[in-house]
Amino acid sequence: MSEDVKLSQRSEDIILEECCRQWCDLLDEAPERGTGEGFADFHRELRGQLLKDEDFMETLRFEEMREGGMTFEQSF
Repeated sequence: MSEDVKLSQRSEDIILEECCRQWCDLLDEAPERGTGEGFADFHRELRGQLLKDEDFMETLRFEEMREGGMTFEQSF
């Protein structure tokens, strides 16, 4: 899946939350992350990786259907 794909707001939120979780997981080891500087680049890079991850994309499909939103094909 291309990195410039249009996702539903719910899917974008899930990706953003995953990026934040991974960013914050390393705050103890990299306290400079606390400033937030560099997060945008981190988000873009991780988002691209997540869009290529079949398991993660399956999670997005499940969440879209669970929330009663559009089907995966309609939302992407």
